[in-house]
Amino acid sequence: MFTAQVYTVQILCLSGMMDEMHLAQEVIRKWNQENARSEGKLFLEIPEASTPGDADVIIGIVGNYIDNAKADVIEASVKAGKKVLLFFSEFQDPENTMDSELRIVEAFRESSLEQCVCVAYNNNSMFKETLLLELSKRKLF
Repeated sequence: MFTAQVYTVQILCLSGMMDEMHLAQEVIRKWNQENARSEGKLFLEIPEASTPGDADVIIGIVGNYIDNAKADVIEASVKAGKKVLLFFSEFQDPENTMDSELRIVEAFRESSLEQCVCVAYNNNSMFKETLLLELSKRKLF
């Protein structure tokens, strides 16, 4: 048996990026298995359908558009003093991307820089590595 601080985590895909959502869940499970005992902290995912703001940590994943309802959850979480990690995909499929949507994504990123941890990634491997690194940083938690 060991003692750990439990942090609830909510993963929000602001652009419907299900692959990254599943990768985030995998990274959290892996981090817990490898580090919970030695670090004394555990990340417990709560469903996206939970009441906004219930989580201690919000992980937001952003692609080529923004779901306004989920962006509102991010904003409310920031105002409530929650830890918010935003991951922005640098890959944009030109056949599935509108310039107007990208301008909205960029404005959202710019407005989030001071209140959130904002990280860019360009592939699934980089996403996993970066999320693992952010979960391991002592200054965040």
